[in-house]
Amino acid sequence: MPIAVIYIAAGLLFLGVAHDHLPYLPYGYFTLLGIVATVVFICGFLVAFTRGKSLLPWIYLLLAITFNPVIKLPLPHEIWMIVDVAAGTLLFLTKDKIKQRVTTMVNRRHMRRLSRDPAATSLLDYSMAMMLRRI
Repeated sequence: MPIAVIYIAAGLLFLGVAHDHLPYLPYGYFTLLGIVATVVFICGFLVAFTRGKSLLPWIYLLLAITFNPVIKLPLPHEIWMIVDVAAGTLLFLTKDKIKQRVTTMVNRRHMRRLSRDPAATSLLDYSMAMMLRRI
């Protein structure tokens, strides 16, 4: 998952906590928050699970169920504030375990082609491919 998505989701969670201090956040904001948080935590679950983490995927799955916008949990506002802070903090603390490089299959094929035939490409393309290969 791209690191920017993690930062945006955590920021939305922290903004949900600041609801009492802001003039007005419409109800649609919390629906959007539920959708974004659910998608991010499901993706985090999948990434952490495929990387062999033991406890983190299940925490992400529990948070995805908690934030799902289809079946809402009737929790008091104070509890939601705690959940939002805990979920946003968890995203910040575990971002390195679930972040991924954004590399499409086309870029990977292009990199392989460049690394096999450097004479057919420009020096800039070749050096970029070699640099990406080291990352």
